[in-house]
Amino acid sequence: MKKVFLFRHGQTDWNKSERFHGHADIALNSTGYAQAKRLLPILSAHQLELIISSDLKRAFQTAQTIATPLSIPVEMTPELREAHIGQAQGLTRHEIVNRFGASLTDQWRSVHPSHLHARYPDGESGQEVIDRVFGFLNQTLLTRPETRIGLCTHGGVIRRIMQALLPSLKQAVPIPNGIVYLIEYHPKDRRWNVAHYFEIVQPKSLP
Repeated sequence: MKKVFLFRHGQTDWNKSERFHGHADIALNSTGYAQAKRLLPILSAHQLELIISSDLKRAFQTAQTIATPLSIPVEMTPELREAHIGQAQGLTRHEIVNRFGASLTDQWRSVHPSHLHARYPDGESGQEVIDRVFGFLNQTLLTRPETRIGLCTHGGVIRRIMQALLPSLKQAVPIPNGIVYLIEYHPKDRRWNVAHYFEIVQPKSLP
């Protein structure tokens, strides 16, 4: 069995102002670095062998902050980048609603299967994010010898992974900066399982 610790990067100034990143390459702020350091007690307890990170700064900086004291390697891949949101990139939540309408905004955030093909102009759909990330997981991650792996990625990616693994979801899972989800892969029956999620301070079990 492989244990995969899926965690979101720390805060950026754009997160603080509710400005949507997409592929914009924004660095962590001081709070973001502090959040990354506060992940250490959770992740060090599980003896990670490797962290694979999105190649965007905010994720890679988070991964390095954790990996350095654990003396484990960090690898980068564009396959774990945030969803590409096209013309919505760089806008605030309010600006996105004003420009593209509440209906599209709600569909993009929805976990209902009928909304998986919603996209902002020139951006990816939810289904395309799922296909991209699970293509990476199935073709690259699962062929590696390590059995305890950290994946440092983005809120939109985590939301889509959870949507794919928990099809009965009625609303999106929590994705604050620093959230950690433990997902497990059972190779015998090629099955993924969502085991737990952890916030920075207090671990919790999924309902």
